[in-house]
Parts: sequence; structure tokens; C-alpha cells
Amino acid sequence: MKAKKKSLPILYMLASKRDNLLKQYFSNHIDYSELYARKEKVIQQMEQEGAFYYAKVISQIYKEKAWQDIEKLDVGDKYKSALKTFICNVGGEMCDARNHSLFNRTSGSHRKTTKWYSELDRLK
Repeated sequence: MKAKKKSLPILYMLASKRDNLLKQYFSNHIDYSELYARKEKVIQQMEQEGAFYYAKVISQIYKEKAWQDIEKLDVGDKYKSALKTFICNVGGEMCDARNHSLFNRTSGSHRKTTKWYSELDRLK
């Protein structure tokens, strides 16, 4: 953070209409030591604004695209399964490689993710 690298959640916060500590830091209104001293507030702002959730949804979208591309490969099921397992293990809290299912369809996370898909489809 000291180097002001911009991850997806940080970019989300910088694009927010609300003022927040990350905007203040990236616009040089506060320094790193002040930002670090208020790190709990930064995390709270990111949670309230939805930055972490947004990053998870974007990650899931790209996992699903990779999942679909794996299905198109001209290789055996054994290799497809290995690739899908690899995809699941990259932050895969919403992935079930054994059942070849990207989302746990009964979880609240899936309902929220489905809502995001709807929103993203609407924006296309």
C-alpha cells in the first residue's frame, strides 16, 4: 500500500462517490502513517462500500469464463477436471470441483452473485 499500488478493491474505492480514507491517501491529503493508524476504519469503509464483495464477484466471473473455456478444450475429462480443480483453488470459496459446479447454488453468496450478474448484464 505504501507504494500506492491499486488493486481491484482500491480502484473500486477510488471510483466511489463518497469520500473515504483511501481517496484521501491517494490524493496525498493524508500520509501512509495516518492511513495505517486508521486501517480498521479503512477496512470498515471498504466493507460498507462493497469493495471486497465487488472484487469477489469479478473474480467469480472470470473463474466462470475460465470454467467455460476449459469445457471447450480438446482434452480428456481427467485433464479438464485437473484444470477445474486448479481454478477452484484460486480463492475458491464458492467452487466445488468434485461436482463440477462453480457456485454453491444454495448459499446466500450465489444469490448475491446472481444479482451482480444481472447488474453486469444490464450494463452491457
